[in-house]
Amino acid sequence: MKKYELTDETIEVYGTALHRIKALKDFGNVKKGELGGYVESERNLSQEGNCWVYGNAWVYGNAEVYDNAKVCGNADYITIKGLGSKYRNTTIFRTKENIAVKCGCFYGTLAEFVDKVKETHGNSKFAKEYLALIDLVKIHFELEE
Repeated sequence: MKKYELTDETIEVYGTALHRIKALKDFGNVKKGELGGYVESERNLSQEGNCWVYGNAWVYGNAEVYDNAKVCGNADYITIKGLGSKYRNTTIFRTKENIAVKCGCFYGTLAEFVDKVKETHGNSKFAKEYLALIDLVKIHFELEE
């Protein structure tokens, strides 16, 4: 059974229609019938786990919310597609503790991602693409060197 559905309530964000979500059952701290935030489609929010989009938060494009992730308020994230040897979707986002990265099957901190990129790609074109993205991420999230 699905845990949520897209409602007919929509908003337009930068030319993209987003649908408010509604819980179809109790899970985590979400109750059946509770309205959540807005998603472009079901590919943005997993039907598995306790993940949820709260309030008036928006999730769209290539962003994916899954496992126990919670998006609320003005979520701070970057998403990009087409980098690396497999042209993966890469989403970088702020958590309460750190900056997290989801890229293909990799999920971890920004520091772990840097280590994995260097280990996997060495000094290749793909490593240079990811490391350039990491430089942008550090500027966006105002991280100290």
